[in-house]
Amino acid sequence: INQNYGQLMQKLFRHVLSTGIDREKICKNVYYNNALAATGFFNPVWSEVKSVQNIQINANKEITIENLERIGYNKLDGDGKRVNSSGNAINLTLLVNSENRMRVVLAGMIASQLSEYGIKTL
Repeated sequence: INQNYGQLMQKLFRHVLSTGIDREKICKNVYYNNALAATGFFNPVWSEVKSVQNIQINANKEITIENLERIGYNKLDGDGKRVNSSGNAINLTLLVNSENRMRVVLAGMIASQLSEYGIKTL
C-alpha cells in the first residue's frame, strides 16, 4: 500500500482495507487451501512470534463499516458506492501483474470483497 498517496495516508483508512479483506477465503478460493492467511509480518507458522501477530484472517464487516463512517463515508449513493458528505466516492486502483493468472484472480477477489463495503477498486 502506498502510504503517501490520497486516502491511503490515513491509518484508519488502511485499517478499513485490512478488516474488509477476508484472507481465509482468499487462501481457500484462490490458492485452493495451499496458502496460509497472513496474520502479521512474520510467517504464521513461526510459533515464536505468534504473540506479536495481530492481523485477523477473516473480514470484519462491523468494524469496516464503523471505521468508514468514522472517516466520513456515511452514505451509499445510487450505485452502491460509499460517499462522504461532499458526495465523493472511494476509488482505488489495484496494480497486478496481468501475466500471473493467480494474482489476477486474487486482485478480482479483493476488489469484489471491498465492493461489499461500497469501495470501488479498479
